[in-house]
This record gives sequence, structure tokens and C-alpha cells, in this order.
Amino acid sequence: MAKPSFLVIGAAKCGTTSLCSLLSRHPDVFVHPEKELNFFCFDDLYDRGFAWYASLFEGTADRTAVGEGSPNYTKRTKHPHSAERIAKHLPEARLLYIVRHPLRRMESAWLHARRAGHRSYASLSKTVRRFPTYVDASDYGRQLDAYREFFPEEQIRVLFLDDLERAPAAILEETFRFLGVDPGAPLDRPELALNVSDGTRIDGPLLHELKRIPALRRLDKRAPRAWRRFRKRHLQTQVAGRPDWDEDTRRWLIDRLAEPTARFLTACGRPAGTWDLTA
Repeated sequence: MAKPSFLVIGAAKCGTTSLCSLLSRHPDVFVHPEKELNFFCFDDLYDRGFAWYASLFEGTADRTAVGEGSPNYTKRTKHPHSAERIAKHLPEARLLYIVRHPLRRMESAWLHARRAGHRSYASLSKTVRRFPTYVDASDYGRQLDAYREFFPEEQIRVLFLDDLERAPAAILEETFRFLGVDPGAPLDRPELALNVSDGTRIDGPLLHELKRIPALRRLDKRAPRAWRRFRKRHLQTQVAGRPDWDEDTRRWLIDRLAEPTARFLTACGRPAGTWDLTA
């Protein structure tokens, strides 16, 4: 039975799409082309059985490393069984976890939600307080603790988005070595840029509410070019720079994340103050 030898488990909005794309360019690596299979975290998918999941990787016997990327695997509060399920079916799997500044991750997640019509508010601060997943997914140490209950440290590799953006060749070489493939193999399309979303436009209040209706959201995706131009001009809002935090929410986040973030960075061999949460 075909099955993955590695998983990109998150974190969401930390470059997982870029990482999977870069890994897939190695001749001995297969990354499933469908982003976020979510088998181990969504109950309805898990109930289909591991044989169904393994069938998604048929025809990959010629690859040394086979994997997929699902950032929902590290949303512990929302999906508490992911780590245990992965350990049950893939106990030998290598786990890749890519992270970034915790507040920058939340900002990117909020912008994505606003663009996609997902649950959110016009205010970033209100959204973060209302939906626990925003903070939970940025508590990187807590997410990894769930996996450390089942996997030895040598099967887990933490990557930093800043490092991948600054020195992709060096980071990929280390990662390929971790996955057991030739770190010096020539890559397909090595010049392709990282997938970094600028998030400069978000849906306005009316469009955001309309997209919460599934049928209208599907229709919007198939709309003609004239509608897309109208939507961009009249129903979307330009975001200049990063979205704003209110100071009460920023202090609330610092109180919740400062200590666990410092512990996480120290455990990764980084200075505890690598990320300034007040910035």
C-alpha cells in the first residue's frame, strides 16, 4: 500500500504552499498536488478509512519521499486528534513544520479569510478574539507538543519562513537531507519565486456577507471578467501595509503568547527575543 513518508503539518499562512511547491521540484520527491488533503483532522474524511487515503498516493513507488501538506494538522483546539491519528497510521513519517512571527501569521490568516469569504469580522482584533484558532495556530510550541507525545524529535523538523525567503537553497538542501533524498539533485524550475501573497485587497462588508452564502461564493468564482473588474473597483477595499491592531488586543496577545513563544524559540536554538511581539 502506498503511503506518505512525510507531511507538511503547518503552520497555516507560514509558507506551506511555497514549501510544498519547492519540495515537489526534486526528482525523487512527490508532493500531492491537492493542497490540504486534511485526512487526519476532518472526521468525515478520516471515516473513509486509511486505504482510501493511501489510494491518493498510488503510482508513487518510484519516488523516495512521498508527502502532502495540510496546515490544519496543527490547529490543535479545532482538530485535537490529528497527531494521534498520524502516529497510528504513519509512525515513521517525517514531519515538517514551518513558522513565522506569530502576529504576522494571524494578520495573513485574517486577510485570507476576508478575501475568501470565510468567517471573520471587518476588524482584525475582533476576529482574533472571537475565533480561538487564530491564537491557537500561532502557539507553535503547543502545537508541536501534541506531536512530541507520539514522535521522536529526530522525525520533526522546524523551519522558519524568514530563513526560507532569505536562503531557499540552503534550507532546501537541509530539508532534502532530512527527507532522505539527494540534497544536491537539480531541481525542476528552481527560478520560480516563492508564493507570497501581498494581501493588498480584501472584500468590503457587502461582498464579504454575500460570499458567506455558498451558492453565491461558487458563482463569484465563475463570474465573467466584467464582474471581477466591478467587484475589485466597488466591492473591495485597498489595504495599505499591515492591518491594524487595537492596543488592548495586542497586549492581550502578548500576555498569552510571549512566554510560550520565547520557550519555543529557545527550544529551536533561537534567541528568545527573535520575534518582537510589540512590533
